[in-house]
Amino acid sequence: MYWVYLVVALICSRLPLMNVLGYEASVLFGFVSTVVVLCTIKSPSTTESMLVWWRIELQRQLKPLCVPLAVYYINSFFVQNCDWVGGFQFWLAIPIVGVAIVIGLIGVVSQLTSKMVRGGVSLLLVLDGLFLLWRLAWWPPIAGFNLTIGWFAGSIYDEALTLPPQLTVYRFTTVLWILTCMCLLSFAKGVRTAETKFLFFCTVLSLGLTFSIFSEPLLIKDDNWVKDELGASLETDHFVVYFSPDSLSRSKEQALEQDLE
Repeated sequence: MYWVYLVVALICSRLPLMNVLGYEASVLFGFVSTVVVLCTIKSPSTTESMLVWWRIELQRQLKPLCVPLAVYYINSFFVQNCDWVGGFQFWLAIPIVGVAIVIGLIGVVSQLTSKMVRGGVSLLLVLDGLFLLWRLAWWPPIAGFNLTIGWFAGSIYDEALTLPPQLTVYRFTTVLWILTCMCLLSFAKGVRTAETKFLFFCTVLSLGLTFSIFSEPLLIKDDNWVKDELGASLETDHFVVYFSPDSLSRSKEQALEQDLE
């Protein structure tokens, strides 16, 4: 695992955008770490506690991710990074949390079936990627979420320079859902330890608080939601523009329509 991350990090150190620790590098290593986990993970045994296995496997898979960080630190003496804090935030939210998610998915699927566990998780990740592409193609490109790369801002690329709150909430709730499923499967197997009960209580409570605080749609924001939020729309032969009626006068609306066409 270590040499894979080392080779990829060294190649990235010679490529623009990828040669500093930021959103682009985090997305790439989110994908690379997913492939590495799927190829090297050890599925839990039938007698092993799932939560103990998840914690041990998580530690084993996260250690190699320190190698790219070391490469980026050394490379910073040659290529200036203007926002180390922002880059490290993306690193935590995308590849680090992504590893935890993939390991959790392997654990959950392995408890449901003993055959084609990695194939099933791989298929799920591929379908999630296709769903992201479909959303970006047919829905307003405000934001698209993905288990592997975390988040893509569509055409609003400047938003990728800072960690959006939506990405934090999405990654946090995804981990909570996976941990909740692992606890429920442990209960179904008759494992009712104090640790499992306490973790289940914490995850359910956290999910309830999260959805009560963030009541608006997080992942599924289609054109109807955008139109309702902004209140007005403008349709031309080739474009559909949603806007607030207070932001554009009638003359500006006509000028915008002419500019688009």
